[in-house]
Amino acid sequence: NARDSQPKYLGVKKFDGEQFISYDRKDGLSSNYVYSGIADKKGRVWLGTYGGGLSMFDGKTFTNYSTMQGLNDNMVFAVYEDSHSDIWIGTGNGVSKFDGEKFVNYTVNDGLLNSIVRAICEDKKGNLWFGTNGGVSKFNGERFFNFSENEGLCHNKVRSILHDREGNIWIGTNGGVSEDAKCEKTAEGVVIWTSCQEEFNVEKAYRTRFDKGLSE
Repeated sequence: NARDSQPKYLGVKKFDGEQFISYDRKDGLSSNYVYSGIADKKGRVWLGTYGGGLSMFDGKTFTNYSTMQGLNDNMVFAVYEDSHSDIWIGTGNGVSKFDGEKFVNYTVNDGLLNSIVRAICEDKKGNLWFGTNGGVSKFNGERFFNFSENEGLCHNKVRSILHDREGNIWIGTNGGVSEDAKCEKTAEGVVIWTSCQEEFNVEKAYRTRFDKGLSE
């Protein structure tokens, strides 16, 4: 039976140290298909759902946000809180910034490299990095700087981005990570960890085209 083979999505569970507590649409969650989530500085939980938009849980009730409230798209793949306590939401149609009152949306028309945003990270200079299905976009608050396989990235589909204590940006792609993976670091502190076998000069590629953009 095709219907029986479909996955059943059950919302989210909270573990209080002793037991699991379940939350789903009956409790106010916008969708039972939860794709991503974070806890912000105030202890609120933000959940990105697949098709239901964004849900915020304050410990008692859910508040839901969708395209009707200004969100870019109801497919939410990533949620991130920046140093200013703004919430950034990676969607299937670009990225949205929520300051608690209104959404500001950015799409490919604004310079974002690709519409599907699956990862978000802030560096020590306050720049936002977005991992997309077409590469990585860095946003300095005014404009986007983009790089992809053309600049040495192993794979354009970016799944994760991490900022470490030394200021490096780690980019995880569909190229994967293996025991013989190589790590290339640019002068700007960008680290790409992949299992690509091709030889390429990441430092030269990035510095040649993106030195000015990356350092801003």
